[in-house]
This record gives sequence, C-alpha cells and structure tokens, in this order.
Amino acid sequence: MAKHDALFKRIFSTPEHAAGELRTILPGSLVTQLDLDKLEVVEGSFVSKELRLRHTDLLFRVPFRNPRHGQRYAYVYVLLEHQSRADPDMPFRILEYVVRIWAKLRADEPQRGTLPLVVPLVVHHGARAWSAPRSVHAMVEGLAEHPELRRFVPNLDLLIDDLAVASNAELMGRPLAPVARVASWLLRDGRDVHAILAHLEFWAALLTLVAERHPDELEALLRYILLAAGEQSVEDVRRAILIHVPTAEGPLASAGEQLIQQGREQGLQQGLQQGLQQGIQRGREQGIQQGRQEGSLAALRATLRNLLSVRFGSLDAALDARVDAAAGPELEQMLVRVLTAASAEEVLGDG
Repeated sequence: MAKHDALFKRIFSTPEHAAGELRTILPGSLVTQLDLDKLEVVEGSFVSKELRLRHTDLLFRVPFRNPRHGQRYAYVYVLLEHQSRADPDMPFRILEYVVRIWAKLRADEPQRGTLPLVVPLVVHHGARAWSAPRSVHAMVEGLAEHPELRRFVPNLDLLIDDLAVASNAELMGRPLAPVARVASWLLRDGRDVHAILAHLEFWAALLTLVAERHPDELEALLRYILLAAGEQSVEDVRRAILIHVPTAEGPLASAGEQLIQQGREQGLQQGLQQGLQQGIQRGREQGIQQGRQEGSLAALRATLRNLLSVRFGSLDAALDARVDAAAGPELEQMLVRVLTAASAEEVLGDG
C-alpha cells in the first residue's frame, strides 16, 4: 500500500489541498466557523505500528474565526483506509487514535485542563461503498435494547469520505485545487489500472492543466498510475496517457525513470542483504572472494526482479527460475533489455 501512502501524504499534507478536502466533507456550519486558510499540519502519526500497512493518517490544526474566550483551535484527524473492504473495527480504532492525540496534546501543554475538539474523518477508497459501523455505539452490544445506558458509554461518530461511490462529476465539482481533484480520482480508481484508463478521457483536460502549471506534481500522479499498472504493460499505459495528454511525455518519462531507479536501489539493497548472507556462508567454505562474487550476482538478480515487476508484474515460477540460472554477463544483458522489451519473456530470452 506504499503507493497510496505516498500519493495521499504528498498531496493532502499541503494545507491548501487539505483545506479543500475539509470544505468538501465537514458540515457547512463548522466550515464557516473555521479559518481554513490558516490550517496547519501537526507532525506525527498516531496509528499503531501493526496497522500502518492498513492505515495512513494526517492531523491538522485550524483556528476558530471568532473565539469567545481567547484563541481556540479545532483538530481534524484524517485517516486513509487502505483495505479493499471497510474495517468493521474502525470506530474503535479511531477512538484509540483520538485518545492518543489528546494524550500527546496534554503532554505538550501540561497546564491544559481541557480537551481540544478533534474531528475524525476517514477517507475510504475501497472497492465497494462503506458498509461498516460509523460510530462506537454501533459496535457496543446491548445498547439498542438498553438505550438508557447510552450516556454511560463513550461514543464517537465518523465522518466518511467514501470515494468508492463518488462519480467523476462529483469529484470534479469538489472545492479542490486541480492537483487534489486528480489525486482523489486516482485514489478512487488506484486498485485497478483499467478503471484509471477508462476515465482518462474525462480527466484529460485537468491533467493537461496540471501538466502546464504543476509539472512536479504531475510526475507524482503519473508515477502512481505506473505503479498501479501491475501486470498491465507499462508501455500500454504510457501510450494511453499520451493519447489524451500529449504534454505529459516529459513528466511521464521522468516518472518511469524514477521507478526504474527505485527498483534498482531496492534490488541492490535486497541483493546485498541476500548476498551478504550467502557470502558469509560461502566465505567459510570457499573463501571471501567467492562470497563477494555471490553477493554481486544476488544484487543483479534482485535488481532485475524489481525492474521486471515494475514493468510486467510478478514473474511466474519458470521465469523466476530463468533469473536464478543466469550468470553475470547474461544478467547484465537482461538489465539492458528490460528498458525496451515488450514482455518479460523477451527480457529473459537469448537475444
């Protein structure tokens, strides 16, 4: 889910884009009371380590426009839900996170005797509409039969930005800057590159505008699309983009080069770790030099696997075995071919 994390945090940690999201989802009566032009990001994450592959969060602080008793702030806690299905435990998890936020703010301000307002917002971009509970009380058994007990049970209602059910027209009409509107679309469709390609024509004009005004941001958006390609040919995705957004050629090439470089770096790191382990064992048996050679070959193989995965998706067992069987010079030739070949079989072939 790293690609979702990267796009979400890059775009929506920008105060302008975050303010647009809050204007879209928060109740209008609250929006009028908040000075969203002065919104700021609060550093840190409140998601537990074991759940960071499933959730990404951002915390914002925003002042009230006309405080009655000195300057007051509201906090808005935004969590991106990565799972394809709505998390039935989400209200309880958000309650935990809000308590952590309160604890941190009180630790930072020991003189504080009150708790600040924290509004929870969940951005859901699963495959289907949100169907899980939207409040803590909805999770507590027995409250429906014993409503007189409700006042004794902590509660928290969730605001849900359900991207799964948002149409193109609804996303286009949001009070967001062009970059953030495109990002919302890509988060909605990012689990299926075919969905992205099917809606390219609708979003082409806005992508062209982003290409003209924000080329660096366009590169990040295009990198997300290429990562979403999976087993779909990257070249096919590239051609589809250029049909609708010809001005994207430069940023698209740069995005592709960055992915290849990331693949090389990840492959090198994995290969060095694997090679070190193999090299130590080999060094014990046959000497340090042979161990170093083994480490170098492992690094080449890991790099090649990463690049093949970026371009063509995961390898089947036969092709993976072909990578394992390749020697040094052959691996170097494959690394050259991976940049231009039309298929993984062509990369691993004899020519």
